[in-house]
Amino acid sequence: MLGFPERGHGPDIILGLAYDKAIRLNRVLYLLIGLLGAVVLLLALGITFMLPLKQTQPYFIPIAEVGRTHYYDIIPAEKLTQSQLYELTRDYLRRYVVNRHTVDDVTEKPRFRLVKAQSADSVFNSLKKEYQTFKEKMPMVKREINIIRDIQLEPYYQQIEFQTEDTDPNTGKVFRKEWVVNIRYELAGFNAPAMKIEASEMSDNPNPLGLRVVGYTWTERKNMKKEDVNLEVL
Repeated sequence: MLGFPERGHGPDIILGLAYDKAIRLNRVLYLLIGLLGAVVLLLALGITFMLPLKQTQPYFIPIAEVGRTHYYDIIPAEKLTQSQLYELTRDYLRRYVVNRHTVDDVTEKPRFRLVKAQSADSVFNSLKKEYQTFKEKMPMVKREINIIRDIQLEPYYQQIEFQTEDTDPNTGKVFRKEWVVNIRYELAGFNAPAMKIEASEMSDNPNPLGLRVVGYTWTERKNMKKEDVNLEVL
Protein backbone atom coordinates (compact mmCIF):
# COMPACT_ATOMS: atom_id res chain seq x y z
CA MET A 1 0.00 0.00 0.00
CA LEU A 2 1.40 3.37 -1.04
CA GLY A 3 1.70 6.18 1.50
CA PHE A 4 4.10 8.60 3.12
CA PRO A 5 7.52 7.16 3.98
CA GLU A 6 8.19 6.40 7.60
CA ARG A 7 10.38 8.75 9.66
CA GLY A 8 14.07 8.19 8.97
CA HIS A 9 13.49 7.09 5.42
CA GLY A 10 13.26 8.76 2.02
CA PRO A 11 14.10 12.51 2.05
CA ASP A 12 15.42 12.32 5.62
CA ILE A 13 18.06 9.83 4.53
CA ILE A 14 19.07 12.06 1.61
CA LEU A 15 19.35 15.12 3.86
CA GLY A 16 21.38 13.16 6.38
CA LEU A 17 23.81 11.96 3.73
CA ALA A 18 24.18 15.50 2.37
CA TYR A 19 24.86 16.82 5.86
CA ASP A 20 27.52 14.18 6.52
CA LYS A 21 29.15 14.97 3.19
CA ALA A 22 29.17 18.69 3.95
CA ILE A 23 30.82 18.01 7.32
CA ARG A 24 33.54 15.93 5.63
CA LEU A 25 34.11 18.62 3.00
CA ASN A 26 34.43 21.27 5.69
CA ARG A 27 37.01 19.17 7.50
CA VAL A 28 38.98 18.73 4.28
CA LEU A 29 38.71 22.47 3.60
CA TYR A 30 40.01 23.34 7.08
CA LEU A 31 42.86 20.87 6.59
CA LEU A 32 43.81 22.46 3.26
CA ILE A 33 43.68 25.94 4.78
CA GLY A 34 45.93 24.77 7.61
CA LEU A 35 48.42 23.24 5.16
CA LEU A 36 48.39 26.40 3.04
CA GLY A 37 49.06 28.52 6.12
CA ALA A 38 51.99 26.28 7.05
CA VAL A 39 53.43 26.58 3.54
CA VAL A 40 53.13 30.39 3.64
CA LEU A 41 54.85 30.45 7.04
CA LEU A 42 57.70 28.26 5.79
CA LEU A 43 58.14 30.47 2.71
CA ALA A 44 58.22 33.59 4.88
CA LEU A 45 60.86 32.04 7.15
CA GLY A 46 62.86 30.92 4.12
CA ILE A 47 62.84 34.42 2.63
CA THR A 48 63.88 35.89 5.98
CA PHE A 49 66.89 33.57 6.21
CA MET A 50 67.81 34.28 2.58
CA LEU A 51 67.89 38.07 3.01
CA PRO A 52 71.59 38.17 4.03
CA LEU A 53 72.42 36.70 0.61
CA LYS A 54 71.10 39.89 -0.98
CA GLN A 55 73.49 42.22 0.82
CA THR A 56 75.16 44.62 -1.60
CA GLN A 57 78.90 44.35 -2.10
CA PRO A 58 81.11 45.61 -4.92
CA TYR A 59 82.68 43.09 -7.27
CA PHE A 60 85.66 43.35 -9.60
CA ILE A 61 85.40 41.54 -12.93
CA PRO A 62 88.76 41.28 -14.72
CA ILE A 63 88.48 40.22 -18.37
CA ALA A 64 91.33 38.60 -20.27
CA GLU A 65 91.33 38.13 -24.04
CA VAL A 66 93.05 35.11 -25.56
CA GLY A 67 92.66 35.08 -29.31
CA ARG A 68 88.94 35.63 -29.88
CA THR A 69 87.93 34.20 -26.51
CA HIS A 70 87.26 36.30 -23.43
CA TYR A 71 87.77 34.93 -19.93
CA TYR A 72 86.46 36.63 -16.83
CA ASP A 73 86.30 36.09 -13.11
CA ILE A 74 84.17 37.69 -10.39
CA ILE A 75 86.15 38.70 -7.32
CA PRO A 76 84.42 40.00 -4.16
CA ALA A 77 85.82 43.29 -2.89
CA GLU A 78 87.33 41.88 0.30
CA LYS A 79 89.66 39.66 -1.79
CA LEU A 80 90.95 42.35 -4.14
CA THR A 81 94.62 43.08 -4.61
CA GLN A 82 95.78 46.69 -4.26
CA SER A 83 95.80 47.19 -8.05
CA GLN A 84 92.34 45.67 -8.44
CA LEU A 85 91.00 47.86 -5.64
CA TYR A 86 92.43 50.93 -7.38
CA GLU A 87 90.74 49.99 -10.66
CA LEU A 88 87.42 49.52 -8.89
CA THR A 89 87.83 52.82 -7.03
CA ARG A 90 88.85 54.55 -10.24
CA ASP A 91 85.60 53.44 -11.87
CA TYR A 92 83.61 54.72 -8.87
CA LEU A 93 85.33 58.12 -9.05
CA ARG A 94 84.70 58.49 -12.78
CA ARG A 95 81.04 57.68 -12.22
CA TYR A 96 81.00 60.14 -9.33
CA VAL A 97 82.14 62.95 -11.63
CA VAL A 98 79.51 62.05 -14.22
CA ASN A 99 76.74 61.86 -11.63
CA ARG A 100 77.81 65.11 -9.99
CA HIS A 101 77.98 67.28 -13.11
CA THR A 102 75.24 65.84 -15.32
CA VAL A 103 72.19 68.10 -15.53
CA ASP A 104 68.81 66.70 -16.52
CA ASP A 105 65.47 66.41 -14.78
CA VAL A 106 65.04 62.68 -15.47
CA THR A 107 67.98 61.23 -13.51
CA GLU A 108 68.50 64.01 -10.97
CA LYS A 109 67.13 62.26 -7.87
CA PRO A 110 68.95 58.89 -8.22
CA ARG A 111 72.19 60.66 -9.20
CA PHE A 112 72.08 63.02 -6.24
CA ARG A 113 71.30 60.11 -3.93
CA LEU A 114 74.51 58.39 -5.07
CA VAL A 115 76.61 61.54 -4.86
CA LYS A 116 75.33 62.36 -1.38
CA ALA A 117 76.10 58.84 -0.16
CA GLN A 118 79.66 59.14 -1.49
CA SER A 119 80.41 62.69 -0.30
CA ALA A 120 81.44 64.40 2.90
CA ASP A 121 78.82 66.91 4.07
CA SER A 122 80.92 69.93 3.09
CA VAL A 123 81.51 68.53 -0.42
CA PHE A 124 77.83 67.82 -0.98
CA ASN A 125 76.80 71.25 0.32
CA SER A 126 79.14 72.86 -2.23
CA LEU A 127 77.53 70.78 -4.96
CA LYS A 128 74.04 71.97 -4.00
CA LYS A 129 75.15 75.60 -4.24
CA GLU A 130 76.83 75.03 -7.61
CA TYR A 131 73.80 73.21 -8.97
CA GLN A 132 71.40 75.92 -7.79
CA THR A 133 73.52 78.64 -9.42
CA PHE A 134 73.67 76.69 -12.69
CA LYS A 135 69.88 76.16 -12.77
CA GLU A 136 69.25 79.84 -12.07
CA LYS A 137 71.49 80.96 -14.93
CA MET A 138 70.51 78.26 -17.43
CA PRO A 139 67.25 76.63 -16.25
CA MET A 140 66.49 74.80 -19.50
CA VAL A 141 69.99 73.66 -20.45
CA LYS A 142 70.82 69.95 -20.44
CA ARG A 143 74.41 68.98 -19.56
CA GLU A 144 76.14 65.74 -20.49
CA ILE A 145 79.55 64.62 -19.21
CA ASN A 146 82.34 62.83 -21.07
CA ILE A 147 85.37 61.55 -19.15
CA ILE A 148 88.56 62.20 -21.11
CA ARG A 149 91.38 60.83 -18.94
CA ASP A 150 92.46 60.38 -15.33
CA ILE A 151 95.47 59.62 -13.17
CA GLN A 152 96.30 58.90 -9.55
CA LEU A 153 98.48 61.75 -8.25
CA GLU A 154 99.09 59.99 -4.94
CA PRO A 155 97.22 57.46 -2.79
CA TYR A 156 93.63 58.62 -2.24
CA TYR A 157 94.15 61.60 -4.55
CA GLN A 158 92.78 61.38 -8.09
CA GLN A 159 92.82 63.83 -10.98
CA ILE A 160 90.19 63.55 -13.71
CA GLU A 161 89.76 65.54 -16.90
CA PHE A 162 86.26 65.72 -18.34
CA GLN A 163 84.22 67.54 -20.95
CA THR A 164 80.84 69.20 -20.49
CA GLU A 165 78.33 69.40 -23.35
CA ASP A 166 75.60 71.97 -22.69
CA THR A 167 72.65 71.81 -25.09
CA ASP A 168 70.35 74.81 -25.50
CA PRO A 169 66.84 73.41 -26.07
CA ASN A 170 65.70 76.58 -27.83
CA THR A 171 68.41 76.69 -30.49
CA GLY A 172 69.80 73.14 -30.35
CA LYS A 173 73.33 74.52 -30.09
CA VAL A 174 75.91 72.54 -28.09
CA PHE A 175 78.58 74.32 -26.05
CA ARG A 176 81.63 72.29 -25.00
CA LYS A 177 84.21 72.97 -22.31
CA GLU A 178 86.94 70.91 -20.69
CA TRP A 179 87.62 70.76 -16.97
CA VAL A 180 90.14 69.29 -14.54
CA VAL A 181 89.02 68.07 -11.14
CA ASN A 182 91.17 67.01 -8.18
CA ILE A 183 89.51 64.57 -5.80
CA ARG A 184 90.61 63.55 -2.32
CA TYR A 185 88.79 60.52 -1.00
CA GLU A 186 88.62 57.82 1.63
CA LEU A 187 87.54 54.19 1.53
CA ALA A 188 85.71 53.86 4.80
CA GLY A 189 84.75 50.23 4.27
CA PHE A 190 88.33 48.94 4.07
CA ASN A 191 90.89 48.34 6.79
CA ALA A 192 94.29 48.11 5.17
CA PRO A 193 96.15 45.84 4.83
CA ALA A 194 93.56 43.16 5.62
CA MET A 195 91.25 44.64 2.96
CA LYS A 196 88.07 43.77 4.82
CA ILE A 197 84.75 45.40 3.99
CA GLU A 198 81.62 45.41 6.09
CA ALA A 199 78.58 44.08 4.25
CA SER A 200 75.63 46.41 4.10
CA GLU A 201 72.44 45.44 5.87
CA MET A 202 70.44 47.01 3.05
CA SER A 203 70.17 45.48 -0.40
CA ASP A 204 69.90 48.93 -2.01
CA ASN A 205 73.05 50.38 -0.45
CA PRO A 206 74.19 53.16 -2.81
CA ASN A 207 77.81 53.06 -1.59
CA PRO A 208 78.98 49.49 -0.93
CA LEU A 209 82.65 50.37 -1.50
CA GLY A 210 82.61 52.91 1.32
CA LEU A 211 83.85 55.69 -0.98
CA ARG A 212 83.82 59.12 0.67
CA VAL A 213 84.94 62.19 -1.27
CA VAL A 214 86.42 64.65 1.23
CA GLY A 215 87.89 67.20 -1.19
CA TYR A 216 86.68 68.30 -4.62
CA THR A 217 88.09 71.21 -6.68
CA TRP A 218 87.56 71.73 -10.39
CA THR A 219 88.88 74.30 -12.86
CA GLU A 220 88.16 75.04 -16.49
CA ARG A 221 90.87 73.50 -18.68
CA LYS A 222 91.65 76.56 -20.80
CA ASN A 223 92.67 78.53 -17.71
CA MET A 224 95.44 76.08 -16.85
CA LYS A 225 98.88 75.78 -18.32
CA LYS A 226 99.59 72.52 -20.06
CA GLU A 227 102.51 71.70 -17.77
CA ASP A 228 100.34 72.26 -14.68
CA VAL A 229 98.11 69.30 -15.44
CA ASN A 230 99.62 65.83 -15.36
CA LEU A 231 97.11 63.53 -17.03
CA GLU A 232 97.38 60.03 -18.40
CA VAL A 233 95.65 59.39 -21.72
CA LEU A 234 93.43 56.30 -21.51
